[in-house]
Amino acid sequence: MKKIAFVFWCFVCLSVIFFFPSCRKKSSDRETIVLKAADIHGENYPTVLGLKEFSRLVKQRSGGRIIIEVISGGAAGTEIESMEKVQFGKLDFARVSISPLSSIAPNLEMLLLPGEFTSELHFWKVIDGPIGDNLLKDLEKYGFYGLCYYDSGARSFYTSTKITSLSDLKGMKIRVQRSPIMLEFINALGAIPVPLSFQDVEKAFEDGSLDAAENNIPSYETSGHYKKAPYYFKNNHMRMPEVIVGSKKTLSQLPESDLKIIFDAAKDSAALQNLLWLEYEQTAEEKLKNEGVQFINPNQNELKMQMEKLNKDFFKKFTPEQQKLIRQIESAL
Repeated sequence: MKKIAFVFWCFVCLSVIFFFPSCRKKSSDRETIVLKAADIHGENYPTVLGLKEFSRLVKQRSGGRIIIEVISGGAAGTEIESMEKVQFGKLDFARVSISPLSSIAPNLEMLLLPGEFTSELHFWKVIDGPIGDNLLKDLEKYGFYGLCYYDSGARSFYTSTKITSLSDLKGMKIRVQRSPIMLEFINALGAIPVPLSFQDVEKAFEDGSLDAAENNIPSYETSGHYKKAPYYFKNNHMRMPEVIVGSKKTLSQLPESDLKIIFDAAKDSAALQNLLWLEYEQTAEEKLKNEGVQFINPNQNELKMQMEKLNKDFFKKFTPEQQKLIRQIESAL
C-alpha cells in the first residue's frame, strides 16, 4: 500500500512540473538560446562586423544566455534565399539590401527612387526618423521584424568599357538586384536589365552575359568585379540602406524582455557599422585607384536633369498613398 501511495505522489509531482510551466520558469529562463544571423559578405566586411557587434551586445546584455551565431560569406545562401528563410522561420536573422526586400514589402521601394536623396544628411534624416521607423514596423505584415538599418553608401555603375554619361549605357546588359523599380530604372535608361544574385556577377562578366553592373565601392572592391569592369562611373544614382530582418515566426516565441534586448542591441550595433563603413569605403577606393580602376565623375548638371526626368516618370506609377510618402521623403530635409 505504501508503495502505491509513493508512486501516486511521484506522479502528482511530475504532473505539476511538466504541465504547469510557471513551476519551471526559473530553470527555463536560464537556458541558453542559440540564434543564427546570415550575411553574403566576407568576415571583415562592415555589415558582417556590424552583425558580430550585434551578437556581442546581445550576449553581454543577456548575461550570456542568448547567443547569435553569425554566418558569413553566403554560407546560408543568397540574399534572397536568406530573406525567405527568415520569413518562414528557417533562419533567425539576415542582413539584406532593401532592394530585394521591396519585392515583398512594396513601400520600401519609396527609398529606391534614383536621385531621391539630395545628400547623405538627407538620407539619414529619413532613415533615422519617423519614416524609417514606420517602414521597419511595416515589415511585420510580411513575417519580419525590422530591427535596424545599416549603411551601404551610394551606388554607381561600373562597366567593362569606358562611359562618360548615363546615355552611354543604352543597349548595355546591366546586372541588377531583383527589384521591380531597379528593372524599370535600367529599362528607362535604354539598357537591358539582367537580374542576378551577387555571387553570380563575376561569372557573367567572364562569359559576356554582362557589360555593366551597379553597386557601392566596397562591394565592387571585395567582389573583384573591378578586374572585369575597371571603369567606375561615380553617378551615385541611389543610396539604399541595408536592413537586419528578424524572423517573426521564431522570435515571437521569446519573452518581451528578450526581444527588447535584441532590438536595442541591433540599433546600437548600427553606430559601429556606420563608422566601419565610412572607413572601409575610403580604403577600398584608394586600393581600387592603385589597382588601375578609373573613376569617372559625370557632369552634375546633366546628371541632375536626367534623374529628375526619371523620377517624374516613376512618380506617376505609384499609388496615391505611396506618392504621399515620396513627398514626405523629399521634404524631410
